[in-house]
Amino acid sequence: YRDDDAKGTARVGTISGTDISYGTAVEFEQGNTEFIAATFDSNSNKVVIAYRESAGKAIVGTVSGTSISFGSEAEFESGSTYNTAVAYDANANKTVIAYRDNGNSDYGKAIVGTVSGTSISFGSIVNFDTENSRDIMLSYDPVNQKMLIVYKILGGGNPGYSIVGTVSGTSISFGTRAAFHTGSTDVNRVVYDITAQKHVILYRDHDPSPNHGRIKEATISGTSVSYSDEFTWSTTNFSEPVITYDPDQGKVVIAYVDANN
Repeated sequence: YRDDDAKGTARVGTISGTDISYGTAVEFEQGNTEFIAATFDSNSNKVVIAYRESAGKAIVGTVSGTSISFGSEAEFESGSTYNTAVAYDANANKTVIAYRDNGNSDYGKAIVGTVSGTSISFGSIVNFDTENSRDIMLSYDPVNQKMLIVYKILGGGNPGYSIVGTVSGTSISFGTRAAFHTGSTDVNRVVYDITAQKHVILYRDHDPSPNHGRIKEATISGTSVSYSDEFTWSTTNFSEPVITYDPDQGKVVIAYVDANN
């Protein structure tokens, strides 16, 4: 998280029954830290944190007991980055970072990271969209061994898209983007449901129904993605939604702020 001094900070939490306790806070970045996202690399048993501090950066964390220590930060983008999203590809044993490149017309970009010890190195940057990309989220499909990037385009009605990414070595390639909503969308979120073997995309629909919460299921086939019919989960104004998957129950859970209450 970003602390009161805008520094990048992490703490280890230990669950005991229905309680959680924390170790000491550890700084991973002393500069102005924003757009923090993290994932777990199960091959190396490390945590990868991606963030912006003047440039796009990432760092590897090692948990020991109730503490976490960090290697040296590595730069994946020299320009200013926004909307950082990160996910781990368990088939390729790679970490994928998706982001908006503010220094290059706000293009949507992605890069593959490889963890070695306490360091991370990167392949080449790849554009997943050459339009102004916002609200970028990332989800890994372990059945199809693909990444799904969910985002919106600023302009042309602000439609919502997703696109399938395939990791090979230290690079990632993409299929053709497909619109999950042709009207104005924002606060895109995505999670993978292993029981249904589908991605669940959450978004706010501004057109034709302002502030309605919608969901669609997304199914990957090859390098393409298709969608289910739209489901409405909220008809009141909301903000700050999060979505997660409960593997014990085989259910997706949404939490959000009710702006009217």
